[in-house]
Parts: sequence; structure tokens; C-alpha cells
Amino acid sequence: MMTFSRRRLLTLAVLALFAAVAIGPRAAWAATAVLPGVLLSAPPDYDGREVTFEAEVLDPVLPRGDYSWVNVLDENGVAIGLWMPSDLARRITTTGRYGRMGDTVAVSGTFRAACGQHDGEADVHVQSLEVIARGHATEPPAAAHRWPIALGLVG
Repeated sequence: MMTFSRRRLLTLAVLALFAAVAIGPRAAWAATAVLPGVLLSAPPDYDGREVTFEAEVLDPVLPRGDYSWVNVLDENGVAIGLWMPSDLARRITTTGRYGRMGDTVAVSGTFRAACGQHDGEADVHVQSLEVIARGHATEPPAAAHRWPIALGLVG
């Protein structure tokens, strides 16, 4: 059986303390993967925290000089505004609207529950954006039902 002297135990305790100090802040600074719907349902819990998520870009992208507004929609149908450098916004090629799916983007940024820079609105100040899927045209859901409805109305 191995026995530890007080000196070894003290050395191990000091090393563990240094490791905890070195790792702890990085873990606290790590971005939290969370959907916009969760952000908006509990804003104080995420205010000022770095967050990441994937969402569809909605029409239109609104350039404002060196920055741009981009609205995105998460998988549950919740939208949130993104404030980002215009260089990042230019990576977006397709925005979503009726009959068209927008680019799917992975974003990372700081969530602001009531942004003082943007009239107290909740938003995300984006530091990084990656387009993970390009948008495309879609068949509007009502289109398949138009002919039977039209024929029914005529009849």
C-alpha cells in the first residue's frame, strides 16, 4: 500500500488548486449552446453570456455601415435579431421567406437581454458566423391544395 507524506499531499493539493484556477475561468467563458427560444424565455439567465446556436436566416439582411442586422429563426419557430460586422453578413447568400429556405448558419456571440445600444431589445452581438447549409427554393405547402380548392369553388 502506498502512503503519502504530508509534503506530497500538500504538493498535490497545490497542483489541484492551480489546475482548478487555470481550468475554471475557461469553462465559465465557454459558449453555451442554446436555442433563441430558450434565450428569450429566460433572458436574465443568459444576459451577457456567450451563446452558440444554429438557425435559418430570414429576409432581409439590413446593412448599417460596418455592421448589419440579421434576423434568424430557430427550429421551433422563434426569431431573434443578430448584430454583426457586415463582413460576416456578406457570407449569407440566401434569406428565407415564403417559398424559400434561407441559409442555415451557426453563430456564436454575446446575448443581450435588453441591449442598451439597441433600444432595450434582446439581441445577440455576433463574433463568428459560419454558413453550414445554403438556402434553396421550396414548394409552398398550400400549392398542392390549390387545384382541388379551385375546382371545388368552380363547381
